[in-house]
Amino acid sequence: MMKASDLSLAFIAFRRSTMPHAGSLDRLMPFSPEVLAVVRAWFSDPDVQQWLGGPSWPDVLLSLRQSGTAGHGYRGATVIGAKAFVLLDARDTPVALVDTECYDRETRFVGHGEDGPVFDDVPGPHRPLAALSVVVDPDRRRQGFGRAAIQAVVAHPDLAMVDRFVAAIEPGNAGSQALFRAAGFWLLDPEPDWEGMLTYVRDRPSP
Repeated sequence: MMKASDLSLAFIAFRRSTMPHAGSLDRLMPFSPEVLAVVRAWFSDPDVQQWLGGPSWPDVLLSLRQSGTAGHGYRGATVIGAKAFVLLDARDTPVALVDTECYDRETRFVGHGEDGPVFDDVPGPHRPLAALSVVVDPDRRRQGFGRAAIQAVVAHPDLAMVDRFVAAIEPGNAGSQALFRAAGFWLLDPEPDWEGMLTYVRDRPSP
């Protein structure tokens, strides 16, 4: 592996100028048609296609977020908000996309019924939660942008009502698991759920 001492000073200066910084919250913007083409190009990457979908995925997501899903039922809970955010680097270039969908309560799978899967409330007071999915520009991976994007979204005032953040990740997607662990998430259960997914969670600290 190349050491920093082997790099040119010009490259080091460029790297520092484009790395995420403590003010990442200020670098978030809503996912919009203006950046759609940039984000769509990321979905030509084989890894992104394997874990998220093909080039049409960003178009579908943007359409959903523009039309709104609040009030819809989902697995025993009610959608109370949904937003997608793009993180910009210091040069105002999109480097990561985070999608969020927020629910009024946490539910759990309890079995299959005549009409399909059955869900029930998790015991205890209802806790609003948000499900996250993240994609980073394939050319900008392993530079801290994914973690910075997650941290910025968790701190965003539009998600202030959320008590718990969750991410459902395929067991084979080691990169995403490492990313969410680095962002302060922990594995809820080492055994995959009824859909074969691993659930990572992060609770909002008490005031």
